[in-house]
Amino acid sequence: MQKITQALLSLILPVAALAQPTVTVSDLPVAGSHWAELHDGRTGVHTVTAAGASQTWDYSTGFFQVSDTSFTDFISLSSIPAAYAAGWPSSDFAVYSAKDSSATIGYSSTNGLYIDGTYNGTKGAGTNNKTDYSPDDLYIPAPFTYSSTRTSRARVITLSSISGFSLKDIQSIYQSYNGDAWGTLKTPAGNQGNTVRIKEYSYSFDSLYVDYGTGYTLFSHSGSTTGGKYTYIWMNNNTYKTPLMSVGTDSAGNSTGASYFDSSIPTPLGIKNTIAPQANVKVYPNPVSTGELNFSFENNADAETLTVVNAVGQLIRNENITGANIVKLQTSEMPAGTYFYSIRNKDGASVKRGNFSVVK
Repeated sequence: MQKITQALLSLILPVAALAQPTVTVSDLPVAGSHWAELHDGRTGVHTVTAAGASQTWDYSTGFFQVSDTSFTDFISLSSIPAAYAAGWPSSDFAVYSAKDSSATIGYSSTNGLYIDGTYNGTKGAGTNNKTDYSPDDLYIPAPFTYSSTRTSRARVITLSSISGFSLKDIQSIYQSYNGDAWGTLKTPAGNQGNTVRIKEYSYSFDSLYVDYGTGYTLFSHSGSTTGGKYTYIWMNNNTYKTPLMSVGTDSAGNSTGASYFDSSIPTPLGIKNTIAPQANVKVYPNPVSTGELNFSFENNADAETLTVVNAVGQLIRNENITGANIVKLQTSEMPAGTYFYSIRNKDGASVKRGNFSVVK
């Protein structure tokens, strides 16, 4: 289905007229939205191009998943444990993980998609189940289009005690959003036209207050407006109501990793909002000088495809390995350098990833 969609889009996009998009509340994720997030954690690989109108962002090649796929399903609050769902009067969806006994609670309003807070069902001694954002944490602003701007602040207050003193930790998260570009986005999941890029800058201040018996007094303060980070999110009016891609950068603008979102990959049966289990694979010899590199499987029940790319994301090998006990890779003609491999299951989730070196 994914290949068919990509083929259709490649035919449609060259002749379809681009238009400046506006992301509205109706385009935001709702209960029933689902996606797989495939993350590439390499730094400095997925550069963020200049802002402006009618851009074309081509991340369809050179994007290599080197960390585990995560699956996200937005469900109604009535579908999660009652204790988790209580106390969120504004919220209408949850991202729930039975495996981790946790839930992220949120809602859409006329101003965008907000995270109300989180609930952890396996609290430790001295900690609270609930983390409540007040004001709530803005994830995607709406309505939003090219040249739109927005500022927001989220805050978390944590109460605790030590040696008889009451403590109050206040974390304030400051966010600014800018619709800095729009155009056509290409990822391994397909091509999307009429896409707006939302640039977010965020930084936080942490303030610790101590009550010595006469009221809370500021004890310490940390944070800097220049030490924040940028996150770029691509959105459009797609029917899946999901983001399309994101790239994170440090305060200097250097990319720290990227993710693309694919709504066509189904959630593995029985797994919600978690990573796929890891396969037992041995890769040897590593480093390899000449001859063969071996991928040896102790149990290959979940492995279906092997992908190998070089350091700049060029595809070296991609093949079906279903049922194989050992896969051999000829390295004699491969230039010296670092190579990355990803082994995926039938749902497209990574069950093993890593790297090896070819030396000459």
